[in-house]
Amino acid sequence: MINLTRTNILGQSGENPNDALHWYAKAIDHMRGLDVRDPRSWGWWAACHQYEFNDPDLRAFWEATYTNAAGKQQHWVTGVKEQHDTFTDSELPYLAKCPHGSVMFLAWHRQYLLSFENMLRSIITQLGGPADWALPYWDYTTSGEANMVIPEPFLNEDSPLFYPGRVGGNYNFYKQSVESVGQVEFEEFSTKEFWSPNSVESWPHDHIHDQVGGAMGSLPTAGLDPLFYCHHANIDRLWTFWTGLGGIVEIDDLPHIRINNLSSNGQTDKMWLMSA
Repeated sequence: MINLTRTNILGQSGENPNDALHWYAKAIDHMRGLDVRDPRSWGWWAACHQYEFNDPDLRAFWEATYTNAAGKQQHWVTGVKEQHDTFTDSELPYLAKCPHGSVMFLAWHRQYLLSFENMLRSIITQLGGPADWALPYWDYTTSGEANMVIPEPFLNEDSPLFYPGRVGGNYNFYKQSVESVGQVEFEEFSTKEFWSPNSVESWPHDHIHDQVGGAMGSLPTAGLDPLFYCHHANIDRLWTFWTGLGGIVEIDDLPHIRINNLSSNGQTDKMWLMSA
């Protein structure tokens, strides 16, 4: 078994082959431009989270372009039609499944990230990258207030890590982000469903989305921004911290069960996403 370790993107470069961020950028470049119905395309995975093609403001993010190797403008996502004409009936059960304001928020995103990470790794190994590649996380919670800005590699407009439309600057919510990981019940920690304003879904999850803005600022477009997945890798990391504090979940009158890391394999990923 290969050990996979997610690493902090702070200090990493999109240009250094020794960095996970470098291979993330390579995989993104391979995926963008493919048809949205292709399960190995950038658009497909964004649509698994959520999508909206009829609203003109949101559709603009789905029609974002970049300059390809030939120096021509290329759409990040191709094959987008009208809302009800883009995907077939057999594809729809896998798409737009993201649960917010729900106790499933953390669990669904964990499996979603694992499935996405597995697919990325298969592309990266085909490109000559490491077999133990893992999705890096964006640590804006424990690296100090000075690092609460969009990391430099994601600001390079010539990099696949850049997505147009972001508005983010300096984010002043370090204290709340750290305090979101405390010895509280799972419902209070995990979700805003139960009006918990200090849940990890509110702080820092929602506020990162709002402050970065652009595609990240709206649920139907958030998965288009490469920063989205590093953001959620950190949210998953915060859940792991909470688990380490001894958190438990009580389901009706069943015995307490401890939250453990979910495992993943290529055969079951789609079925899990479909059932959410």
